[in-house]
Amino acid sequence: MKKISFLDKNKYLSQSNIINALERARVEMFIPPLPSKIVFSSNDFSMNIFKKKIYANIPKRLLYLVDGYDIILWYFRHWFSYIHYCPFNIRTAFMLQKTAYQEVNDWKLAYLSLKIFSDLQINLIYLPIRYHQMPLHLTDIFHIKPKGIWKIEYATFINVYEKYLPKYKIDKDILFYSKILYRSILSYRPWTSKIKLVASIFKKLYLMKKIDKEFFDKRKIKGEGIIPLYSDIEDLSMKEFREVLSTLKEIKDVKAFYEQWLKERIDFKEIKKELEKKKIGKLGGKDYNKTKVPKIQDIKEKQFRKGSEEPYISSSVSKPLTKLNKKLWSNLWRLFWYKSKAEKIILTLVGDKDINRQGWNIYSYTETWFIDDEIEDLDLETSLEEGPLIPEITTLTPVYRPSPSGNVIRRIKNVSTLIVLDSSKSMLPKFDDAAIAAFIAYLNTKKAGGETAIINFSSNYIIGDWKDSDKLKELVLSIPQGELTILPLNAIKKITSELQSRQIYIIVITDCGWQNITEAIDFLKDITYRGHKIIIFHIESGKYPKNVETIKHTKLLKFYRVKNPESLHGLIISEIQ
Repeated sequence: MKKISFLDKNKYLSQSNIINALERARVEMFIPPLPSKIVFSSNDFSMNIFKKKIYANIPKRLLYLVDGYDIILWYFRHWFSYIHYCPFNIRTAFMLQKTAYQEVNDWKLAYLSLKIFSDLQINLIYLPIRYHQMPLHLTDIFHIKPKGIWKIEYATFINVYEKYLPKYKIDKDILFYSKILYRSILSYRPWTSKIKLVASIFKKLYLMKKIDKEFFDKRKIKGEGIIPLYSDIEDLSMKEFREVLSTLKEIKDVKAFYEQWLKERIDFKEIKKELEKKKIGKLGGKDYNKTKVPKIQDIKEKQFRKGSEEPYISSSVSKPLTKLNKKLWSNLWRLFWYKSKAEKIILTLVGDKDINRQGWNIYSYTETWFIDDEIEDLDLETSLEEGPLIPEITTLTPVYRPSPSGNVIRRIKNVSTLIVLDSSKSMLPKFDDAAIAAFIAYLNTKKAGGETAIINFSSNYIIGDWKDSDKLKELVLSIPQGELTILPLNAIKKITSELQSRQIYIIVITDCGWQNITEAIDFLKDITYRGHKIIIFHIESGKYPKNVETIKHTKLLKFYRVKNPESLHGLIISEIQ
């Protein structure tokens, strides 16, 4: 092994030297320019990309080595190789991880398998072939005896780079499997076949208690275990993650994907700022909700009205929710899953065609209308002036162009949608279906160019107003409160009064277990008299047949009884189109 050499006492690598190495590696790996922040510390080397900015932690010990610049350069090359070569993007990464999961049935071990597989591919094949030498940063990684999962990496590299790496005593079982591993990596087998072998070896060593997956989790704190992807430097990175997330069905799979791939890439500060603007989630703040809402376990028999299925609670009890507890915060993964599922459903049922948005246009000229065009685009009056109506010969369609102020206009109608989502305890068994349906209503309205507002209600309610950000509205749609069921009449009144001159489509997704149903029915009738349209989608979660019959037979309320979640998706889209 080469002896370590130090620079003179007064010489060391500067910040500009490190930036030069980073830029050199970036250009070599064809990565677009990105801003960077370099930090020096006594910790190990680590890098991360957050909001398209590179954060790099450089060990101080490297600044005083003769080979320090080259080692740091190789660290950068290795790190950018994840993005340029393996695993490249989230689709490829998750495909490989899912292949490993089929072998080990554990998402943590599957992620570990992907990390080790990528490291071996990069350091045994890609970098040595490209630069015709051993990756120099390995000498620094293993300057101390490896622990945990790094034992298997070290043992595998020893099979190839024995002359260059320090010698440590390694368990004989790990050495045995490392020989199988390095032969597989250096073979011409496909990636899926290789990662299957990596995963199966990991499973055996884990069951033999030779490696510990929890050790890896601790190293993720500062980004050392995060696998960078090309998605991190793209404008549409979150869209790619949601496309993969939309394919998942099991809750445990969704949570694992969120923890391993999404959580470290989300800016929680922005979400918290949005909530604080609405006076929600501010720790230590005074709760301005002075009315005490009864807990489910405190409901007494005397609160049941004659013939009712639920204890009566006055509508005035329901107030804005002012604090999100840890349990509600821990459900943030739901936002991304619900949105991804809704986007996929809309794409399947509606397609990706453009929908007319509100605009100001003037007639410019006519062109031929073809059979494949929309029937609404056919200008029948102008076509008949050309003579007999012959498709694709005398059929015409008008072409409009954007109009400057003062010209004749053509206005396209928009839909304003208020989504009222029941997140009470009785709704929890079907909350995923209800929330996905609510996201479909929300996204489809936005796709059509309309305005949206959200109310999530249980004992208390949370509002995403017409002018609030999309992030806040999406978060409001994702929170299962799990308390009582009080339809928030004051909140609905407030939201609808803000658009007095416009008809609002009020979409209510609920199991109809309202504990203020008498007041609610009279209130909803009054709302319809004011010109708004109320559509109630009843999901059978809790059993409230009397409430259902009462709401169903109330005039002017449009009522759908939904047994199949898939039919709910189509119904909501048809109502908002």
